[in-house]
Amino acid sequence: MTGFRLIEESRAQTSAEGLAGDEALALGVSEGTSPPTLRLYHYVPCAIVGRYQNLTDAVDLEACRRRGHGWNRRHTGGGTVLMGPEQVAVALVLPEDEGAGIGTIREQFLFFSEMLADALTEFGITAGLEGKNDLQVAGRKIAGLAISQDTEGVRFFHCSLLLDFDVALMVEVLNLPTRDLDDRGQSCFSQRMTTVHAHSPGVTFDEMKRATVRSLERRLGPVRREGWLPHEIERAERLRRERYESEAWIHSSRVMRRWSGTADCKTPGGTLRVYADRVGGSLDAALITGDYFCRSAEIAMLEARLRGVPARVDAIAAVIEEHRAETIYRVESHRLASLIAEAAQATGPRRPLAMR
Repeated sequence: MTGFRLIEESRAQTSAEGLAGDEALALGVSEGTSPPTLRLYHYVPCAIVGRYQNLTDAVDLEACRRRGHGWNRRHTGGGTVLMGPEQVAVALVLPEDEGAGIGTIREQFLFFSEMLADALTEFGITAGLEGKNDLQVAGRKIAGLAISQDTEGVRFFHCSLLLDFDVALMVEVLNLPTRDLDDRGQSCFSQRMTTVHAHSPGVTFDEMKRATVRSLERRLGPVRREGWLPHEIERAERLRRERYESEAWIHSSRVMRRWSGTADCKTPGGTLRVYADRVGGSLDAALITGDYFCRSAEIAMLEARLRGVPARVDAIAAVIEEHRAETIYRVESHRLASLIAEAAQATGPRRPLAMR
């Protein structure tokens, strides 16, 4: 690969600046006006939810206010992350054909994880990909990886690599399953997570960035250390103002105004929550939310095709399989169908839900 660019941000980004810059790069690469790019940066303290999540379900906004933390919503899927000066944000933007040339989605996760793991070896740390998208050291998560295909013609790789991390802060700010367990909750996450400094104290942000660049160059060739192009700056500023500083975007919700039932579960592809409404024995509407990886257009198309389908697992599974064998990464069609049917058959009261 030739013409690869490196953008390094020296100043901590607000959530709006970081997210707007990432989307501007993805759009530029999609249009062919921006080269393949590796962006390395860090955030001021903030909580960021995935595109398909409901903000107030995932984040305690009052706790964020107390702590002086911001919050925002990505244009890509995945779960909630707590960002700050001690996390290295890595964004790798490739044209679709070059990303797809790496292999399947799983092989792309392996490629990205190996690039980061190779960088960590410079500090005596051995890491590898485990589960859906976790880079782990000795069974503990050191980075969460994400891949987005939502921007046409682009593969967008992203991760937050933990130099250090405040587990107590995470338990306070994020609405986690162990939220009310206090010390037990903190202990649980402390046992599941680790940091670069836990294994190699004193590694600086700049040292970690340089190691990441060297690892990328070993795989994709030399990078050009260049800044933003004028049209990218203009677009990023517009996205910052119009989207990532917009309350309508940040607080947007895909939850229906009225519902007859809801169901949720954990899957190898992430946590899923389905809201469903039915008329008689058929689906009137279904919405699929959570921290999964999928093209938003494909989910919207599937939701549209489910309307009027009998609220039975076999009928729903047939539509999902006809739509696409693997609509959501690492979620079997039958499991998704079962969840939709469960939500449709639920007998909760019909009541309005505020659209945020």
